Amino acid sequence: MWLIPACLVVVFIGYSFRFFRWHWYLVHMGHPIPMISSFRIYFASLALSASPGRVGESIKSLLLKRRHDTPVSHTLAGLLCERFTDLLAVMLLISLGAFSGIQAKWAIITVAIIQLCIILLMRHPEWLKRSMLAPVRKWPRVNHLIIWFEFMIDRISMLLSSGILVGSVFLAVMSWVLEGIALYWLFQYLGVDSITLLQAIMILAASDLIGAISFMPGGIGGAEVTLISLSILYGAGQTEAVAATFLIRFITLWFGVGLGIMSMFWEQSVQKA
Repeated sequence: MWLIPACLVVVFIGYSFRFFRWHWYLVHMGHPIPMISSFRIYFASLALSASPGRVGESIKSLLLKRRHDTPVSHTLAGLLCERFTDLLAVMLLISLGAFSGIQAKWAIITVAIIQLCIILLMRHPEWLKRSMLAPVRKWPRVNHLIIWFEFMIDRISMLLSSGILVGSVFLAVMSWVLEGIALYWLFQYLGVDSITLLQAIMILAASDLIGAISFMPGGIGGAEVTLISLSILYGAGQTEAVAATFLIRFITLWFGVGLGIMSMFWEQSVQKA
């Protein structure tokens, strides 16, 4: 059966796009980590991607600190920019027309305005430092934390500059498009011809967004309900919607966790060598 292997291949390519974004961040922050080591550590962090809000992926900051002495403030800044550009990409895909209701439109516009404000704010890190960090400088006990946050703000500002931001969002969009293609193939195999490729991509993006908002481990519950509901809304039968949801969650979330576990063992074996 060609379907599942083909879906796994396109999803892996999508994960690779996200890895290139992460490695690009490291290079721009002045940390040209060897590609193989960077690849191994990035994929190792996927072992904890089923954590609430995927916060477990921050383990790559600790792995990079231990292996390459990369400052945690820098890699955490990269992780925050990853999540931010993920959200930008998801909102872009959803806003292509998945929802025509006025409430959905206003929700998308509201989130877009908030994101624009964050980008503009991070473009002026000195103002941010003066307004948020300067008032607490009089407390000597937190001076080391203030310095740490200043470094992180500087790196976030760098990674949200126009060229890097556009490239990062493009890589994130391509990753979700590939996962949407896998979902579309599943619908086609199950005989659901009413759902177009664009709709499949938007259904997957919306389910990931709801799953992240739910803050449940791996978005479990929220993502599945959204996938099934939107699939039925766009013409899939209940049986086909449930089957497609089960398969795409295995192909995306749990496949990523499996890759992460294997990469974690790989990383440990390299450390012991």
